[in-house]
Amino acid sequence: MEWIEEMLREEEIEEYLTVEDVKRVYQRLVEVARAMKITFYSKVMEVANLSMDNVYEREQVLGRMLGGMSKYTYEKYGIFISSLVVRKPNLETNTISIPSDGFFRLLEGYGYNFVTQLDKMSVWLNELRKVWKFFSENKGVMSNEVSNRR
Repeated sequence: MEWIEEMLREEEIEEYLTVEDVKRVYQRLVEVARAMKITFYSKVMEVANLSMDNVYEREQVLGRMLGGMSKYTYEKYGIFISSLVVRKPNLETNTISIPSDGFFRLLEGYGYNFVTQLDKMSVWLNELRKVWKFFSENKGVMSNEVSNRR
């Protein structure tokens, strides 16, 4: 998988993840999108065989992998696939399920500007809807991108 190998090198995470790890995550995100759902960072870490106890894997490797995937899907299809991945809600801190700050920094690199939390929520929901719509209208797209064929 040429694009995955390139992404692992560019994001400097090839010592933490294999092409197979990324393929599993990518396939899982496609399944989540087709079901018109979202998933949690912790679930993606499980699929990628990353450890929640390892701060670097949790805060850097995961974010770089998801960011790399979103750069690829944005350039190819105009969607940010990582919009499907959110934090778990936390009643103690009154946090809702939205993507991490890294997701919003990625979008800022594509020209988005966030002044308030409401701006972030609105843009995220719009991007999430785009991903769901794309996969509902393009059922066969992307399956060949993670196959073993070259």
